[in-house]
Amino acid sequence: MAKNKIEKTAEETEEVVLDDNQLVCLLTGDIKSSKPKEENLQSVIRMLNEEYGFDLTDMQRDFSITGYDAETGKAKKQKIDLVVFENKKPHEQEFIIRVCIVYDEKVKETDKKQGLEASLQNALNALDICEFGLWTNGDQYHFLHKTEDDFGNIEYEDLSDFPGEGQILDDLNSSDKSIARKPANDSLIRVFKRCHDYIYGNEGMKKTAFWELLNLIFCKIYDEKRRFICADTGESYRREFWVGVKEQNTPEGREKVAKRIKSIFNKLKSDPLFSEVFDGNEQINLTDKGLAFISGELAKYSFLEATVDVKGVAYETIVSNTLKQEAGQFFTPRNIVKFMVEIQNTKILLACNGVFYK
Repeated sequence: MAKNKIEKTAEETEEVVLDDNQLVCLLTGDIKSSKPKEENLQSVIRMLNEEYGFDLTDMQRDFSITGYDAETGKAKKQKIDLVVFENKKPHEQEFIIRVCIVYDEKVKETDKKQGLEASLQNALNALDICEFGLWTNGDQYHFLHKTEDDFGNIEYEDLSDFPGEGQILDDLNSSDKSIARKPANDSLIRVFKRCHDYIYGNEGMKKTAFWELLNLIFCKIYDEKRRFICADTGESYRREFWVGVKEQNTPEGREKVAKRIKSIFNKLKSDPLFSEVFDGNEQINLTDKGLAFISGELAKYSFLEATVDVKGVAYETIVSNTLKQEAGQFFTPRNIVKFMVEIQNTKILLACNGVFYK
């Protein structure tokens, strides 16, 4: 879905040497300090471009909008970390269709000055046509939908996602229209960590959090593989591992999600392909609320189209950073392992050619 990626010819390309604490902005090409907030912002820029299909040319960072102070009635400016404009429209406030508020993990959603209500809702209040916004601190992602009734009263509803380029909200509430996206860059790492932290902290499953998440990852992969099986048999394929953007908001919706996902898990356990992975008596022990949240996070992405080994990323992200640290053990980073193997291979090659060393 990605469009307008920044590309330069060999003649135009200049070698840029960065310090360890610097990065190049994907949107502007400027050199920035690689602080947590900036890294989170770069992740959002890449996500909106590569996953949601918004043109880089339709985005702008640090854009100031003008609203009104409810108490004084006076004009009030607010700087937005990232905005998306209607495709090919001027970069003016009236054409903003998405707003993104980005902080580092130190800022919590309940913060009185920088939290969800104080920053994102305030920004959406000032915009006429913009219905959707994102607030994130890198660990948490909150999507909001703004609606207005016939009397001019504005209300906000939590969503698990918002529409991409060319989509409408109803597309995300249909298993036929909702499209699983190819994950961009570090998206899977972030979503796996977010899911594990949720199970670990909200579901009270400190010892089994990884296995609960892994069961759902297997369910997601199993559901995606059904597409190829249906293609071979001529059957019509319909996604079963999906979550409507509003289903998490009600007990009834969460119950439907739980029933849907657990049905996939039961089919999975009896599938010959997974017979060596499961004994058959395993269960998903998450609450309906927890299961709906985790499934909603995983359902956004196509695992089979990912450029990395999904199970490997999950293992490295969660086990190496969490479970092993609790036992006082640490994994050697993959790049160090690769480096050590390459050195060893070089030594073997030299020895085979009669070059000996101490």
